[in-house]
Amino acid sequence: MNKNENELEFIKSMRLAMHQLRAPLTIIKGNLSLMKDELAKNSKIDLKEYLEEIGIANEKMLDLINALSIILKLESNDLPVNVQPIDFLSIIEEIINKFEPKIKKKKINLEKDFSKNLPIINYDSDLIKIIFQNIISNAVNYTPENGKIKIKIQKQKNDFLIEVSDNGLGIPENQQSKVFTKFFRADNIIKENDGAGLGLYIVKFLIEIFNGKIWFKSEQNKGTVFSILIPFKIQKGTV
Repeated sequence: MNKNENELEFIKSMRLAMHQLRAPLTIIKGNLSLMKDELAKNSKIDLKEYLEEIGIANEKMLDLINALSIILKLESNDLPVNVQPIDFLSIIEEIINKFEPKIKKKKINLEKDFSKNLPIINYDSDLIKIIFQNIISNAVNYTPENGKIKIKIQKQKNDFLIEVSDNGLGIPENQQSKVFTKFFRADNIIKENDGAGLGLYIVKFLIEIFNGKIWFKSEQNKGTVFSILIPFKIQKGTV
């Protein structure tokens, strides 16, 4: 077996393993939800706290498997892209709403500054969601209680310019060159969050598929600003 055949076999095995892991975790997730509902209705013993912890762990395992699955598809040029008209602003609002409970719990002041009359564009909505779920998740996770997050969307000549800024933990200067690499987690956040360090690697990969750009400015203990430039039109041959 040559090198290429070994790599293809490895990819095939990893895909199979992730499929096998995802199925039982999805079943656990569904049953946990049913158990919580039944306990709330019928049980005198309050087990909801324990079930919620199991649920959180389950979600993290599913997130990791999904992230690894996306990376395998990206790196093997096998990621399906379903281009269709999408309302960019609606997608951003959907992602923000997903994090609303955590934003409220941490009493974060969320400011939105969106340009009016943003155009409908032809993109893959699922991939756009992955990009902004990761960026907004980082802002929420690494911003302290009573902190501030600002999400800004500007319509430029041929692009969207999106900025997500926070006054959170920031990234140490000596580690900033590694931010978009696989499994990177800054020293100052390891104790705060047990993520896998795959999100920003995936984000950069996806944005570059669409011939976009991503960059950031950050200062430790003062916060981070991620800037993303996404063209209105996917250039021919990029997907």
